[in-house]
Amino acid sequence: MSSIDSNVMKNVGVFSPITADIETFKQQLRLKVHQYGDFKFENDEWYYKNYHRTASQKSEFTIKFCKYSQEFKEPLKYYALMENKNVKTIKRNVYQVNCFFEFFRGNFPDISLSKINRKIVTQYEAFLRENVSVSNVEKNKRYGALKTFLKIMSMFPEFPPDIPTKNINPFPFKVADNSAKYIPTEVVKQFDKVMKDETHAIPNSLRLAYWMQRSFPNRITEVTSMPIDCLKPLYNMWVIHIPTTKQNGGYITEEIKTIPVLNSGHGKYIVDLIKRVQKQTKKSLELYPVDKINKNFLMLCPKIILNIENGKIVSHNPSEASRKLLELRNMFPNHTLEQLSKELTKAGYSMGISLISRRLNEGLSDAYSTLLSITGNRFNSILNRIALLCKITDDKGKIYKFTSHQFRHNASTDRLYIGGFSMAQLMTLRNDKGTTMPNTYVHQQKEMHKKMWMESTGLISPSDAPVSFQARIFNLDDKKIIERLSKDPRMYLTWEANSKKGVGLCSMISGCKPDGTSIHFECYECNWFVPKGEYYEDYKKELEYWEGIVRETAGQLNRAATFENAMRNVNCLERIVKICESGIGKYKKELETKVMSGEM
Repeated sequence: MSSIDSNVMKNVGVFSPITADIETFKQQLRLKVHQYGDFKFENDEWYYKNYHRTASQKSEFTIKFCKYSQEFKEPLKYYALMENKNVKTIKRNVYQVNCFFEFFRGNFPDISLSKINRKIVTQYEAFLRENVSVSNVEKNKRYGALKTFLKIMSMFPEFPPDIPTKNINPFPFKVADNSAKYIPTEVVKQFDKVMKDETHAIPNSLRLAYWMQRSFPNRITEVTSMPIDCLKPLYNMWVIHIPTTKQNGGYITEEIKTIPVLNSGHGKYIVDLIKRVQKQTKKSLELYPVDKINKNFLMLCPKIILNIENGKIVSHNPSEASRKLLELRNMFPNHTLEQLSKELTKAGYSMGISLISRRLNEGLSDAYSTLLSITGNRFNSILNRIALLCKITDDKGKIYKFTSHQFRHNASTDRLYIGGFSMAQLMTLRNDKGTTMPNTYVHQQKEMHKKMWMESTGLISPSDAPVSFQARIFNLDDKKIIERLSKDPRMYLTWEANSKKGVGLCSMISGCKPDGTSIHFECYECNWFVPKGEYYEDYKKELEYWEGIVRETAGQLNRAATFENAMRNVNCLERIVKICESGIGKYKKELETKVMSGEM
């Protein structure tokens, strides 16, 4: 019989004696399921009830093996029990490994799993590479999941003992920047106005979820999983307790993130809103049934339907209408359906005859009467409904589409750049364990720096800025300056890029500082500077150099000044590159015009 090395078992989180035969090891794994929920190993649906501690949907903590082939179901289950990661990741990896199994069985119907080798994996790699419908990110994940799976399962005789995948994932991908995740300021202002307006019949639980997302860099699952007693007094301020399970590996016991809030201004508004929601939730818990997992959460709300009337949002709660209908039926047992409809209208509820008949037969069905948590999907759905009703648009006039996670990016970026937070302070507020995630906000910092820099310097747009290319000066209207520069351009050459000097012209050198300047790139921040398009490639290489400095120094507290300077230089050079591209484009158009007219 095969034996299992104790160190291997330790790595996969399985408690075992020093050695054990494979069947004993499998039996230990089967017994492990009780740690996660009430399911058995043989079940095709595994609900990790013991890990479900947030206001997320049950489906996020459920792995369904029924959709996988009977041949591969058992090894996938063993893998799920040995993979020491959160449920969401395990669920995703199980699906991605099964993608390989489908390819494997479809192309090698007579080969056993133990015969999987580098040649087969290479063919799978080629299959993924040719599949244009699958993104490079997904290809990376599928190959990575297969590599992890085969490594963990190599202790089983049904799988090859040597890992046949490549050490380096053949599908590298760059982490996408978060520029699209930042909600434009003008869009946020529109939403803030709606959410502060108490005349809109928006449930306070949803209003609070919005402001907790908007005001602090929280995840939506953290916000919606806040307990009823989340608010604690501390001297002359308050502390909001928010549970987080993301960074702790998804284990049963969550970490508690504490956010101190001053009892004044916007902080007082949030504290008062929490107190209002606490009262409403306690009252709702007396009126509505609620699932056991949700009963301790603060932000609960029955099913609602939002519409707009006379410019204001109105909220319709189907369960309230049903509750009132049953109350009227008890009061008027002999009323016809038409009479009940009139009584409902008098009470402020509108319900058709057919619907009244159905509701009387159903009673207070769970679909309408249960008190529900505000999950991430529900938050996004209601927020986008509000955006549609209130016509919250972007700069192109299109209704803006929100996701809850965008608010976390906004809160992080605003604190880093506008609020003056250091990376360490942001990490503390976000409860980050490292700088990997905070460093993804560098792009937004650069864009915000560019906006503020352009506004403060008063620089004209790159498409309108003067540029010299092939002895032609574009976008410069002053004939005297053009004549002066054309006579002897060497007298006006200035600055350097990529170690080459004289990469531009100064169109007003008599008005410049006679002793020059020690501030790097100051000429690039001047509207008198005329870049020479011939040095376009040198400008691009200089830009690449400073972009590298930005990436290298991002998140390093002791190099904050270098990071700021490099970011400024990047924005300067991006503008110069665009100016050169504009000049080169106009020069090409001139040539095309001359060719078409027969001048050349």
